[in-house]
Amino acid sequence: MDKFKTTAITVMTIAASLVFLPPLDRDRADSADSPLPFKMANRPVTPPEVSALVEFGLNSTSESRATRPAAKGIPAIQNDEAEQDKLDNWALILYPELAQIEALESLPTDVALAELLPMLSDADPVVRLAALESLAEMNHPALLQTLGAALDDPEPQIRIVALQALGSLDNPTAISSIEPYLFDRETDVRLAAIEALANLEYEQAAQAMAGLLSDQDAKIRHQAVNALGEIGGEQAIAYLRQARVDPDADIRDNAITILGEIGATTWQ
Repeated sequence: MDKFKTTAITVMTIAASLVFLPPLDRDRADSADSPLPFKMANRPVTPPEVSALVEFGLNSTSESRATRPAAKGIPAIQNDEAEQDKLDNWALILYPELAQIEALESLPTDVALAELLPMLSDADPVVRLAALESLAEMNHPALLQTLGAALDDPEPQIRIVALQALGSLDNPTAISSIEPYLFDRETDVRLAAIEALANLEYEQAAQAMAGLLSDQDAKIRHQAVNALGEIGGEQAIAYLRQARVDPDADIRDNAITILGEIGATTWQ
């Protein structure tokens, strides 16, 4: 793992901690020299500085090192190496399991897999998320089944990460695992499933998009049209032609543009 996967595990884990941890009464730390200003349940609460770093990390890439404007009154923080070290250190204070996960990457794949799999059932969703991120990097025959099982996680962010990983596999059997989540209760999970199928670019994935073209959510229909353009093939073209009569003008225009790009502009 490269520096705790700077833009993957570290940033996502702290961000997830802000989302997953329920709001509880916060008590000042008893010790004046405590590294954490607040504590909550068994996990310390991230201070404003870390929140700002998370905000920066989630909205930047490794190529973008400029200072973001202050968010919600928090002073802007330079995303340089020193600040990234601070972010990594806070991640380890919040979740020492990250060090264990990082250490597993030096072990043979089968051994690391055996250690990581139980973490997918951890009571803490942040630990589950970090373990899943590490598992997604492995080239192992059991990965498809492992990612499929992670799709049952109650936390939407974990389902999203599992879908993203499935979409990166060059394996058409992943389609059947992804398809049910096109109709997940969470919109962001649905969008991740659409993107995963688009990334696979297998023609048989086009059939799964058919039911989305009449979805009530225009965002879902729009992304389904984009995905059909990525997937391509005769079936995808047929569905794109249907989208030319979508009630949303932007979706209609998008479908027509995509058909033009792939040379299928005739009205059939």
